[in-house]
Amino acid sequence: MDTAESLLSRIRVLRDAPAHELERVFDRLIRKRLAPKEYALVQDDRGDQVFFVLSGTLAVILYSPEGKEVFYREFHAGETFGDYSAIDGGTRAASIRAITEAEVVSLPAEDFLALLERCPEVATEEMRQLVRAIRTLTQRVYELSVLASDARLRAELIRLADKDPENPNTLSIARMPTQAQLAARVGTQREAISRHLVALERAGLLVREGRHARIPDAAAFTQSVADPLPLPPVEGKPDDLPDEIA
Repeated sequence: MDTAESLLSRIRVLRDAPAHELERVFDRLIRKRLAPKEYALVQDDRGDQVFFVLSGTLAVILYSPEGKEVFYREFHAGETFGDYSAIDGGTRAASIRAITEAEVVSLPAEDFLALLERCPEVATEEMRQLVRAIRTLTQRVYELSVLASDARLRAELIRLADKDPENPNTLSIARMPTQAQLAARVGTQREAISRHLVALERAGLLVREGRHARIPDAAAFTQSVADPLPLPPVEGKPDDLPDEIA
């Protein structure tokens, strides 16, 4: 059976909190398991809970009025979400949906805010977490404003990849997102993603084996972000027509 320290020390924002504060928080927690595609919270809802991820991966998704899905980022074990609404009292800024099976615990917003006031260690880590979120958003705004869809895809694949411990210049993606998921991540159409992936494979920059993908030369792949690749033709469309128009 989990104790307050064994459970909550796994949460990044709480890892430096005193033991007596973890005990105090532990008594107020609600624990929940999420199935893949199940929502932890929904965009624009009013919320009074802050969530901590114990296991699994969740996606931050925004929806346009027309229902278009826009991916923002992922949450993994040890991370916190739902804190924006706790801090400013506003509605949920985005929907959070489980990608894999996941387990979360939630804490009432009023208890989270009181913890920030009592514990400078927790408040400092919360500020660091907010700054990381701002940096992530800044990078994505830059990519959407400046980079073409193929370059945005390559930048996203680099973020998704892990280094091979035996060869740091080789990257691997254990579970490649679907083309539709990649399109939502980089702000383009699924058809464009399909063509860009084929172009990367033809250039030898990407090797796909089912849902697993490998980048054999990370340095060359990173350099290629600034260099467009020739795309396979689409039936009934000139080769020089931008993907976003196709």
